Formats: sequence, C-alpha cells, structure tokens
Amino acid sequence: MVRRCTSCKKVHHYPRQLCPFCFGDCAWEQASGKAKIYTISIMERANPPYAIGYVTLAEGPSVLTNFVDCDFKALKIGQDVKVTFIKAEGEGPTLPFFTPA
Repeated sequence: MVRRCTSCKKVHHYPRQLCPFCFGDCAWEQASGKAKIYTISIMERANPPYAIGYVTLAEGPSVLTNFVDCDFKALKIGQDVKVTFIKAEGEGPTLPFFTPA
C-alpha cells in the first residue's frame, strides 16, 4: 500500500496524513509490488550475510528494503524486483521484502 495525494495525485513514502508536495489530503492505494533496484549493499561478513538497498517502486517513490531468496552477488542496479511478504519471528508483523522478479 502507498499513499497518493487526492489533490496533486503524487505518490509518496513515508506515509503521511498530508501530502509533502502540496499539503493536500491523502488516501491509501494498492501498490503493484513491482520495483527496480536503485542501490544495493551486500553485508558479506555478517552472520548470516544479507543485502539491503533502495528500490524505486513502479508508482514512483523509493523505499529502503532487504533483498531475500536470491543470490546476492547476482543482484544488479536497475534489475526488476517484486515484493514478497515474510512473517517476523514470534508475534512480530508480516513485513515487505524484495526478491528478483
């Protein structure tokens, strides 16, 4: 889900009550789940290794995310990715992550 301004029609992230562009009211909108990798950083020395970066959503805004279920070394800037939801351990929430499309 993303927030879209009902006045200027721009999508923004982080979700806000008022549009950061024109201060109009905003409404929730279903996102496509598609994105492209904008930046990536692979933490190879971590145990276990992980990859984080920004993706640019098909709707426009960029969001910080982790990359999952893939060979981290095969990830490239500009690559198409899609959202996948993973339940956190215990009673934690279900969170969005990205994986190659």
